[in-house]
Formats: sequence, structure tokens, C-alpha cells
Amino acid sequence: MTCSDTRDDEALQRSNELLQAVSRAQSQFINNALSTALFEETLASVLKLTDSEFGFVAEVLYTPEGHPHLRTHAITDIGWDEESRALYERYAPTMEFYNLKTLYGAGLTTGKTVNAEHPATDARSGGLPPGHPPLNSFLGIPIYHGGELVGMIGLANRPGGYDKALEEYLQPLVITCGLLIEAYRNLRRRKRAEAETIRMATALQSIDEAIMITDLEGVIQDVNPAFERLTGYSRAEALGQTPRLLKSGVYDDAHYYETMWKAILTKGSWEGEFVNRRRDGTMFHVEQTISAVRDETGQIVAFVAAQRDVTERKRAEEALRLGEARYRDQLEQTQTALAETRALYETSKILSTLQSMPEMLQRAVDGVAQALRANRVTLILANPVDQSITHYVKGGPGASLAVDIDYDELIQGLSGWAMRKRRPALTLRDQLDQRESDYVRQRRAETMAGSVVVVPLLYQDRLFGTMTAINRPDERDFTDRDVELMLTIANQVAVAIENTSLYHQAVEASRLKSDFLATMSHEIRTPMNGIMGMTELLLDTPLDDEQREFAEIALKEAHHLLAIINDILDFSVIEAGKLILDERELSVAEIVDGVASSLAAEVNSKRLVLMTDIAADVPPRLRGDGGRLRQILLNLVGNAVKFTERGEIEVRVALLARQDDAAMLHFSVRDSGPGLGASEQARLFQPFTQLDSGATRRHGGTGLGLAIVGRLVRLMNGEVGVESQVGRGATFWFTVRLHCG
Repeated sequence: MTCSDTRDDEALQRSNELLQAVSRAQSQFINNALSTALFEETLASVLKLTDSEFGFVAEVLYTPEGHPHLRTHAITDIGWDEESRALYERYAPTMEFYNLKTLYGAGLTTGKTVNAEHPATDARSGGLPPGHPPLNSFLGIPIYHGGELVGMIGLANRPGGYDKALEEYLQPLVITCGLLIEAYRNLRRRKRAEAETIRMATALQSIDEAIMITDLEGVIQDVNPAFERLTGYSRAEALGQTPRLLKSGVYDDAHYYETMWKAILTKGSWEGEFVNRRRDGTMFHVEQTISAVRDETGQIVAFVAAQRDVTERKRAEEALRLGEARYRDQLEQTQTALAETRALYETSKILSTLQSMPEMLQRAVDGVAQALRANRVTLILANPVDQSITHYVKGGPGASLAVDIDYDELIQGLSGWAMRKRRPALTLRDQLDQRESDYVRQRRAETMAGSVVVVPLLYQDRLFGTMTAINRPDERDFTDRDVELMLTIANQVAVAIENTSLYHQAVEASRLKSDFLATMSHEIRTPMNGIMGMTELLLDTPLDDEQREFAEIALKEAHHLLAIINDILDFSVIEAGKLILDERELSVAEIVDGVASSLAAEVNSKRLVLMTDIAADVPPRLRGDGGRLRQILLNLVGNAVKFTERGEIEVRVALLARQDDAAMLHFSVRDSGPGLGASEQARLFQPFTQLDSGATRRHGGTGLGLAIVGRLVRLMNGEVGVESQVGRGATFWFTVRLHCG
């Protein structure tokens, strides 16, 4: 056999080995056996085919700033000491390399093959870590797929180095690696899509709004349970249909739809109203938002419509509009009545001056009885929430004939009708009024009631109850003019009730405000968490620099808003008396150090000095609510950092007193800021209060931070205060009682 024959045999063998490696990789790829093990097997084949000592197969990824880096899917162990070997065992085969001042970095930035015969002295190399095995040669082959740089094969330490022929020889395997990397990317995308699909499907089930998803042709692809409840159509009935399934014919204006679709296609969403038709034929009003769903390339792939039923609100608005129109007509007519009756005038004066609720209500019913010459007048204040009567006042010469009633009887009669309709009711002697139940009509006969007029007590849109005037069957029927007079007085009574209730409302205001703030904070926080979650998911998707900047700003502001909401929620819980301290073992030193660490970045950015001093006699371990103690300190120290432009901040902790089971500690936070005047100090710990200084307005906030501090300190059996002079800084201090042991 000649030397030529030997070379031919070797070349054939190398080709066969290459084809076998390619075939194995492609076969596993076709059989969906994609895993990191496949990349490791491919790397082993490359190392064997090239007689290389080291190597890696890596994917090219990009930072949010657009800088390329490598994520390995297979890499040889080049550990040279205990630390590097542990690093390999912990992270391999997936390791990420960001340094572009390297031989592989040259390949990433140029997209071309890097062949270094002397890596140690190559200008493109950034050097090697101390102890790293020497590199005698290096070959970095870029991996392309579809014209895009998707990865790199790195090889090192081949005897005799690397040449162009070897690079060309490896191309079939390089192309196969490109297919594997793209398949791996598709696998990641599919898993993310599957996870997103599961998440969206779960979310759809829990959303109260009716959700309908359609494709580009308008064919319904999915609906949620709220849609089924609202429309009466089951999911199976809706799928494959179009939104015309709900068409009522009310909105047939072509311009309306043209404007809607223009907004969806140009702005991405549209908000408006529709009147739809349910499966049973009934109409319902909805506020609807239609949004376009785009894929990673920006192409619209689907539309999502969210519907909220506003039928009852529309009805209420219409009822209010009609009621206001009727009231205006009646008010014009009653102007004459006001001028004609002195009794009405006198009653109005009384109602405007009385402060006592019982006395005011009694004088009101007496005035109505006089003005209408009624046998008896009753005034009822009712609470529809707990279905109770809170006040029942009788007046007039026949007051003894008025019998006590409960809420159930109230709503069965004309009073109930007047409350529901929020307008007066008039019935005449011997009239069979269908607005009353049979039981109420019988009771009216038993109590010698003939003509009856009932007016609701309304102040703006608030319903207090009713006022009723009753005559005996042998007395006159009430007229429309009587209704007008009584309405006028009722309006005055409602205003008087509102005025005399102000004090009690003020007492209740704090609790009601706290309950409201707690409810609203929870209601806001839930979508806020959704917004933050979706924004974080958005940041994990391919975005250009401007889009990413916008998304990051949105996430930052969302975190800021959530912090404000948390302040409001904390304050409302404290005000409602529902906050329970969580007593656990704590270390004052650890809490102080933790606060200092949390604010270190801001302190350093402003070139301030933050000092801490904990007295030696402060017990190292105490029991109390460490989280709330940290919240107090973080607020006070944070304010000091916020309003101090230069100088220092000092946090001190001292032991005031110690008993067998408790210790009283004194905390102080001193700053070198602008200081506070006496008027400002007086308002510091009031809720929803901010100072008027430019610095305070510049920093913003809810005005609740110090209010929360004050209340938390009191819950910990302590006191809080401030010592300050304008231009000489401020020292905020507080005491807390913590348990020992």
C-alpha cells in the first residue's frame, strides 16, 4: 500500500467519523431527544475529530443593552484548582461568559472565525486567570442559522494548531449545531408559551369581566366563565362563532365600527359601549375594551375583548335623570307654596337652627302635620343594609293611632315603594293601591287610615327614610299641592338630618375612612401586582432599547405606587385597630445594621455619612415585632437621608430602663438637614399631611409615613417626638417597650 493510499484511507475514515457524528445528532434531533446531553455528545465528537484538548459548544445571547455573550450547552472541565473545579461542578454544562476582550469575544463581535496560533500573545486575547492551563492554539467557529449568529464552537490545544481545511471539514457538524441551538431555542419558547397559556387560562377562569378571544377573522377561540354567565352562551356554543352572536342591532352605525377598528389597529386597543343581546333575547349594556394581541414580531395574531356589565348603572342613571327632571318641575311649582304658607316657613326656620336629632325630627313631623292639616305624621329613618328602623317619630293630633312597625312591614307599604323609587307616593280614601301588600292594606284599615302621602327623605343621592302624612277615612284626600309642600319640607328635613349628623359622622369618619382605604388598597394592589408581573414578563421578551426603557420605567413607577398603597393599607389597618404586633426574638443591632444597609446606596450617592451607636447596656436579644420596629427606623432614617443634602446622619440606641421582663429603649435619628419650624413640627405626625417646603413637595409621598410611625410607636407602649431648629437639622426620637428573654 502506498502513502497516497494510506492518506486516502485516513481521509475516508475521518469523513465517515464526521458523517456518523452528524447522523447521530440529526437522528436524536428528529426523534425529539433534544437535551444538554446531545450537545455534550456533539462536543465530544468535535474534540475527537480535531484531536483538541479543550472545547465548548455555546449559544449566543444578548444583554438588555444589546451586548452579545455566550451561554454554554457543553464545555470540557478545565479546572486547575479546587475553586475552579467546584465552579465547574456547580454550573456546568450551562455557564455564561460576558467578557468580550477575549478570543471568543472577537468572534462574537466580528461574527468571523478566530484562529489563534499563539493565544498567549494574541492581541485579541485578554489573558488568562492565574493557574489556567496554557493554551497552545485556539479556534472559534461562529455558528449561523438562517443568517443569524446563534452560537460558537470553541476548540483549544490541537497539536500543530488549526487551519482552514479543518474548519471546512467541520462545517456539516457546525450546521448541525446551528439546527440544535435553534431547536433548543424553540423548545424554550414553546415551554414559555405553554406556561403562559396555562397562566392565561387560569387567569381567565378567575377574571370577573367577560373575556372573549377571537382570531384575525373574528372567529371566537375562547371565552371565560364570566362570559358564559353574562351572555347565557356556553363555551361550546360560543367557540367557532363570531361576536355577531351578541349583536342587538342598537349599534348599526358603520362609522362607529370604523372608528373602533381604526383605534384597535393603530393604537392597539379601543374602549367604548355596546348594547348586546343575551341568548335568551334580553338586552344588556356593556363597557368593552378590545385589544390587539401581537406576537414577538409585532404582528397582530388575535383580539381580546373584555366586557363589563353596566346595565344596572345605566338604568340608575336614567332613573336619576328622570327623577331630577321631575324634581325640577316640582321645585318650580313649590315656590308658590312656600310663599303662601307661614307654617312652612316657620318649619324651615326650625329645621335650620335645631341641633338635637330627636328634637329636630319631632318638630319636623309637627310642622308637617300643621302645614298639611294632617291627622298624623310619621317620620322613619331606615337602614336598608341591616334592614332595621333606626328612628320612628310620630306627630299630629292623631299620633296615638300610629302603630309601631318593623322593617318588613315598612317595605311592604307605600314607604317601601317610595324608598325603592325614590319619589313620593299618594293614595286616596277607599283606593285599592296595588303598591301595598294585602297585609299593609288591612293594617291601614285597622288604624283608621284613609288618604296617605309618603315622600322619601333624600339629600343629594343619599336616602335616609320616609315621611308619611295620614288622614282618617272621614277626612279630606291629600292633593298634589300637599305632595309638593311635603316634598319641600322633606328636603329641608333631609338637609337638617345631614347637618345634625355631622358630629357623629366625624366620629365615624376615621373608621369609615380606614375601612375604605383598606378595601381600595387591596383592590388596587391586586391589579398592581398583575401589572408588575406582566411588565416583568414583558421585560423577558425581545424588546428594542426604547421599549425596554419604557417597560423599566413602568415597573419602577409601579413599585413606587405599590409602596404608597402599602402605606395606605398599613395606616388603615392601624386606624381600624386591626393591627396585631408579631412578637418574636429580635436583635436591635441587626435591625439597625439592616436599615443602614438598605439605605447605603442613597447615602453614598449623596456623599453623606451615616453613623450608628448602640449603647453597651442594650440587651443583645429582646422580644417584640422586629418588622414594625424596622419599619419605624427605616421611615425616620429614610426621611433624614431624603432631606439631608450634605453632612451626616446619626442613629443612636440607648437603654432608658430595665425591669425583669421588659426594657424601655430610646432611639434617636439626628440629621444635618434644613431643620423644622415650630408650626411644621406640630403637623408632622398628622395623617395625610405634608410640609409646604419645596424639598417636601419635591420628594412627594402620601403624607402617611410619620403618621404610621407615631401609631406604631404607641402600639409598642412608647412615645415619639422631634427636636429641631430651622437651619440646624432635626432629631427624631421615639421610645419602645420590648420584652426580655
